[in-house]
Amino acid sequence: MLPPINDCLDILRKLTAAHSGRVVKTIGDEIMAVFPDAMTAVQAACEMQLVVSSRKPIDNARVAIRIGLHYGAVLESDGDVFGDTVNVAARMAEIAKAEQIITTGSTVSALPPIMRASTRPLSTLSIKGKADDIEVREVIWQESEEMTMMVGNTLPPSAAEPTRQLIHQGEP
Repeated sequence: MLPPINDCLDILRKLTAAHSGRVVKTIGDEIMAVFPDAMTAVQAACEMQLVVSSRKPIDNARVAIRIGLHYGAVLESDGDVFGDTVNVAARMAEIAKAEQIITTGSTVSALPPIMRASTRPLSTLSIKGKADDIEVREVIWQESEEMTMMVGNTLPPSAAEPTRQLIHQGEP
């Protein structure tokens, strides 16, 4: 693996921990992590994009990340996570392009209203093993001419009982 990618993975690990997350595993240039709730996972994803996108190119090459996440229950065994939530999150990561955060409508519905407003619908997809189509949404993490909203650390962490949130990201 190239040193810039290793540096990027180190940044993602540190930001995961800073947002009360846990890296479950690294597979090549991808990281799978869990977070206590949807809000924290989205905040971590936005900060990951901001930090990585602001890094200087190395040998005229920029490292960019794509992030897919889905909120839901997971099965955990020996520190690894499994189940429907993992599969949907992995599919969202496959859909994401460089510098994108892709999630599901059900994840967005678990966010506070101010954070929901910083997402936009993309489409619906049929996913293997799911009876119903999944609404696919993009989290807007940077200012642009089309959208000027950003999701950030706008609210304190929820006092609700923690659940597991999966975030899956990888290099394009």
